[in-house]
Amino acid sequence: MNKNILTGLFFFFLFGNAIPSLAQQDVRLPGVVVEQNSRTRTGSTKHIEGAFVLATGASPARSDASGKFTLVFADKPAGDLVRIQVKKPGYVVVNDRELENAAVLSRRRPLKVVLCNEQTLRENQLAYYRIAEDIALRQMQDRLAQLQKDEQTRRQIIAGLEAELDRKIADEKQLMAVLEEVQMVQQLRGEAIADRLLLVNLDDAGDTYVRAHEAFLKGNISRAIAILDSVDNAAALAQLELALSEDKAALNSLSDRIAKQEKQKEQLLQQVLLKARLLSLEGRFTEAEEQYALALKYDPENVDILWELAQFQTHLNRFTKALELCEAALAKPCTDRQRAGLLNIKGVVLMKQNKSAEARTVMEEALGVQLELIKTDSVLFLPHLAMLLENLGHIYYNQRELRKAQAHYEQAIFIWRDLVAHNPEGAYAKAASTLGALALVYRDYGQPAQADTLFRQSLFLLRQLAAQQPGKYDADLATTLGNLGLLYSDWADAATADDWLRESGAIWQQLFEANPLTYQPDLARNLQNRGRLYVMNGQWALADSCLSEAMNLYAELEAQQPGAYQGLIAATLNLQGVRFEKTGKPLEAMRIYEEVIGMREKLAARNPEMYEPVLWTSYMNVLVLLKNRMLATGDTSLRSEGKKLWQELKTRMDAHPDIAAGEGELIQSIRKDVGYFEAFFANADADFLTREAALAAANFYEENAGRSGKPEERLALQQLAVDTLRAAFGKLKGDSTLSLRLGQALGGLGTYAAFAGNFEKAESSVQEALQYAPGESWLFIPLASSLVFQGKLEAAKAIYEEWMNKPYYKDDTFKNIFLRDLQQLEALGFSHPAVEEARAFLQKE
Repeated sequence: MNKNILTGLFFFFLFGNAIPSLAQQDVRLPGVVVEQNSRTRTGSTKHIEGAFVLATGASPARSDASGKFTLVFADKPAGDLVRIQVKKPGYVVVNDRELENAAVLSRRRPLKVVLCNEQTLRENQLAYYRIAEDIALRQMQDRLAQLQKDEQTRRQIIAGLEAELDRKIADEKQLMAVLEEVQMVQQLRGEAIADRLLLVNLDDAGDTYVRAHEAFLKGNISRAIAILDSVDNAAALAQLELALSEDKAALNSLSDRIAKQEKQKEQLLQQVLLKARLLSLEGRFTEAEEQYALALKYDPENVDILWELAQFQTHLNRFTKALELCEAALAKPCTDRQRAGLLNIKGVVLMKQNKSAEARTVMEEALGVQLELIKTDSVLFLPHLAMLLENLGHIYYNQRELRKAQAHYEQAIFIWRDLVAHNPEGAYAKAASTLGALALVYRDYGQPAQADTLFRQSLFLLRQLAAQQPGKYDADLATTLGNLGLLYSDWADAATADDWLRESGAIWQQLFEANPLTYQPDLARNLQNRGRLYVMNGQWALADSCLSEAMNLYAELEAQQPGAYQGLIAATLNLQGVRFEKTGKPLEAMRIYEEVIGMREKLAARNPEMYEPVLWTSYMNVLVLLKNRMLATGDTSLRSEGKKLWQELKTRMDAHPDIAAGEGELIQSIRKDVGYFEAFFANADADFLTREAALAAANFYEENAGRSGKPEERLALQQLAVDTLRAAFGKLKGDSTLSLRLGQALGGLGTYAAFAGNFEKAESSVQEALQYAPGESWLFIPLASSLVFQGKLEAAKAIYEEWMNKPYYKDDTFKNIFLRDLQQLEALGFSHPAVEEARAFLQKE
């Protein structure tokens, strides 16, 4: 069975909520991380990679190889100023003061973050402290030396100290205390100044500052001050302040103009996007794409536009374009919300391209981001989490990890249940989708009743929603109806299955006519599934029509998206092979099956989890054809071909032990058939083929006899089974298998003869059956009944006496079966005086 049926379950609602309006565009703060004083030391600025930059309300950023980063705020920061934190192992932020209140909206240049190596910072700090200590000590020594000179110099120094400290110095003792105090203050100030100097990035300082700093490092304070005095700082500041005032006035005017123009641009972009959306609603996709391109041309960094356009391309099954847009958007600074949404689209596109392993990796990354978003706003982001869980469930389903798929679907359903109070319509619609997906898991578990219940729950929700909003849920209805059709076709209820599939197909046809780009894959899949049903039920004209139309639609899609529809084309082609096989054209069927094997081998190389099992079924199809040809012709030369093909299949299964050990019904069936074919081709000599051909033919006749409602037809078909087995047994005297089957077939003939009122034939057939299969105790049931209705009561009593008190099956006894047999024959209108006596004999204590 085609395992891609899930695709329609999530076509429209898999991408999360609608893209927000541009009026709530994210705010970006660009910046760069550099190493302190690197250009001053080496001649070029050293940019630091791998620094983590954080701020409240923004997604964390990491500096790249050129030191650049961009903080993206989900909304405008309150008051414009934010606290920026920067983390880099082994480094310390030296311009933390600027980062404490960094402007965002009013910033005109990228934010510069200056880091210094921790070891370098400690070394600089100790060096600065030593310089300050040396300067204080040297000045102390200079003052002491000056005090020893003439009295005038001494008075000048004391007067200077009194002026500096605003106190009188009465005697020598006070003088020495003051000198020590000044030295201590100088040393403390030196350390404080040194700590300030540590935070200065010389790369941002002027030339005068750098030269003065170099003099300071050499301990030459006088030289440093002289260098600083070489510039009239007061005059320069006054002149600069005047120029700044004039420029700020001009800039404010210009900023107002810029802000107004940016607002106008934003409004125009909103108009362009609105037009694109409206055009897409009308199905004018080419024009809509042109409008999206126009918006992107004038706002190429806008992640939301890229996101919306990727969504648009995915809706149109343009997977290559959608992936390119996702990659372009993800390469830009994104919020967690944007990243989760884009990863979800990318994962779904990869899944549609049958790249389940890649899709799984991407979806799991999206799930991680979404779980973090839940912590910030559970009501807002829970729906996205539920849809991600469902999409991950689809991937696990395609990879045949049914338990994991079930777990993810159930988690999603629990979320939808909790969200009903917040958004009843949305939650019920999504729950219907997830219920349908979960139903497929139970179908593949071999539990069709549970699957039917889940499908019908999904259908009930969708019909309720569709009654309120006609047309809105058509695609979901068509998908669920189609899945019910497949379930009932597997249940061999062809009429009900056809009703479901036709109702589904009518909806897909209407949707396709209105929007062929979007709904062509779904219409093709419906035709394929109807073709499958008709093949299984021998409705050849309908099967040919549906499969041919499906193949044409898939071929068109494959031409547009090379590689995306190979799996579905192979599945449709395989059904055409089954059609030839069932209509007695084994060579045509063989040609098609071999072509399908070639296609599925390529698909399995890309996605083994999804395509190895269906590839193995293709091998099985060829093995069945070889077996049937050998049975029909007795040609033992085909044995080597069968052995070779079986070995190829076994080698493939051994190469994928995890898949081959799977729990699904398909895998279990394949494992069983592999064992059967190993034995068949190992033993397929002439006698073996004679036996197997007879057994197969006898089974065919008996199956048709069991389905017939006409007594004479049943007898004729069962007689053919007996004649076939008798002829084979005549060739293979003593064959125990044929002997047993011939006895069973004769017993069946006797049973049909009895229920047709031919009790003599019934007796003779069963008597002969006991010669071939004496161990088949059930044969005594039709034998006893045929004797009673011929009046041979004593012979019947002898059988009753021997068997009536023995267990038959489970809690039943032969006595009950004997009595039931008499009752059924009487119900058909047969009678004999001996029947009452036989019944009394059986009922005696």
